Amino acid sequence: MIFEPGFLVSKSITTGLGRTVFSIKPQGFIFAVNPEWSQASIAAEVLHSFTPNTALWLRYFTAPDQLLGNSEVRRTEPEVFANERVTSHVGYIRLEQRLSDNWELRVQGRVGKRLYNDAFARRNTTFWTIGPHLFWRVKEHLRLFAGYHYERGLASGRHDFEPEEDNSYVHHFFAAGLDAELLPHLELELDFHYERNNWTSGIVDDERNGQHENIYQGTGRLLYQLTDQTAFTLTVQRANRGVNAFQTIDHNTNVGVGVIHRF
Repeated sequence: MIFEPGFLVSKSITTGLGRTVFSIKPQGFIFAVNPEWSQASIAAEVLHSFTPNTALWLRYFTAPDQLLGNSEVRRTEPEVFANERVTSHVGYIRLEQRLSDNWELRVQGRVGKRLYNDAFARRNTTFWTIGPHLFWRVKEHLRLFAGYHYERGLASGRHDFEPEEDNSYVHHFFAAGLDAELLPHLELELDFHYERNNWTSGIVDDERNGQHENIYQGTGRLLYQLTDQTAFTLTVQRANRGVNAFQTIDHNTNVGVGVIHRF
């Protein structure tokens, strides 16, 4: 069981250049049984609306010292293992343009770094992402969306032939879904996404050389608005992940319930 507390604080100002909303969102993931997996993140955002049809969104996100598991430090005899941790720093930019009353285009990009603890510093990765998302309001209570983005990650150890490990990659992401109002106080969100990760290691003895993985994930979320300030949520998520090197498929199912309250 995981508790996921979070809150959002925002402030808006209006000038002759448009309306700007500043916000900050700390969030935690608290594991009830294995507290060593607990983690936190924080996001700072600025959304500036030049006109009702054009907006620019800037975001900085950081997640410090996240535990990824107990991993092999190097392939030796005997094998050496240690806790693998990563700290992420990511900057986002997104341009939102309303094309008509029913169509909206968002073009987004990001750059960032993943910094690992000393035992796994060769995995430090610099990455960048770019891609469009398109939204279509079919009718008043139904909106569809689809999107794609491309990401390139370059590991700091890609030029080192010892310990024969390069986790550089090319990432393709496709998503589609809908938001619908089923009843005056009940909303439904459905989305599906597919990820293709191709590792680009050119080191002959690297186990990632020539490997790829496929991830399929579907999510459904019901939101019931109890009052103007309070809503309840129910979320079900199912994911399958397959890596060609192992010819196996991992399945993951998550069920979540939550409360959203606006002060």
